[in-house]
Amino acid sequence: MIDKVPVKADFGLSSWRVGDLYWQDRKIYFTYDPEFPTERFRISPFQLSIDKALAHKVLEQHRRLFWGLFGVFGDSLPDGWGLLLIKRSLEQKNLSFGDMTGLDFLSFVGRNGLGVLQYEPQQDNKKSRSELIDLGPVDV
Repeated sequence: MIDKVPVKADFGLSSWRVGDLYWQDRKIYFTYDPEFPTERFRISPFQLSIDKALAHKVLEQHRRLFWGLFGVFGDSLPDGWGLLLIKRSLEQKNLSFGDMTGLDFLSFVGRNGLGVLQYEPQQDNKKSRSELIDLGPVDV
C-alpha cells in the first residue's frame, strides 16, 4: 500500500510539481508544492482552494467517492476495463484488489493517464509476453 504519491503537471514544453497526495488514517490528504503557481493554474478551484492563506496547507478530502480522492485526481482513475485489468494483475500476484487505495490506483496510472497530471511512484506495469494478462476469448 502506497502512502504518498507526488503529483506533477506536464504541459509538454514545461512541467510543474503540483504537490503530494497522502494516505493516512484511512483518509486522503493533499498539499500543494510551495513552488506551484496556484495563482496561474487552478487544478480544482472548488475543492482544492487556491486562496493564498490555504494554498500550501494540508487539505483533507472528506468525501468517499473515487476511493477517497479529490475529484480532479479521481478523473485520472482507470475506467472499468482498466480496473478489471488491474484486478487480474493483482490476482496473479496473490494481492487483494480490495486492499487497494486511491493512491495505489494512481500509481498504476503513473505517467500514462489522459491530461496533464502524472503520478509517482509509478508502478512498473511492463510485462514480458509470458506475464501478460489473459483477457479471455475474443470474438471477431
